[in-house]
Amino acid sequence: MMKQYPNDTELHRITKKEITLKSRDNARTPMQWDKTKYGGFSSSKPWQKENESYEAINAESQVGVKGSVFEHWAEVLRLRKSHKDIFIYGDFKLLDLAHNDVFAYTRTFGEERAIVVANFRKTNVTWTIPEGLVFKEDRILISNYGGFSLKGGQVELRPFEAFACSLT
Repeated sequence: MMKQYPNDTELHRITKKEITLKSRDNARTPMQWDKTKYGGFSSSKPWQKENESYEAINAESQVGVKGSVFEHWAEVLRLRKSHKDIFIYGDFKLLDLAHNDVFAYTRTFGEERAIVVANFRKTNVTWTIPEGLVFKEDRILISNYGGFSLKGGQVELRPFEAFACSLT
């Protein structure tokens, strides 16, 4: 379009604005692996600028740090690997399509069954457990808060809380 209309600066401005709005690139930066140049993402200059925080916030700085994002995702991956039948091959069933704040589903493989519940809001959210589902805190497989709060058939979810719990 730019070549077809080289002098149409207004068209260029509108086109650039639309591309910027619809592109995922403005929300992503190269992975920050360590504090070396370009965050360890590349030895050559990446086409996207690395985040300015790469020297302090990177994967290497979080290894072994309890509660870090890196360690949480390492735990998620260990769980997936140790329960591969259910989390990789198990049947998926969405539980509450109508709830706008909670993403909840079950995974079932043979006699094994697990539930995953996640609050994607920065506020507390209450979620009513569907009839027929019973889960207990002592069956937690993973939780970013270290547990969950059950009160009379409802789960009180803290901001961005997520957990997986065995139902068998």
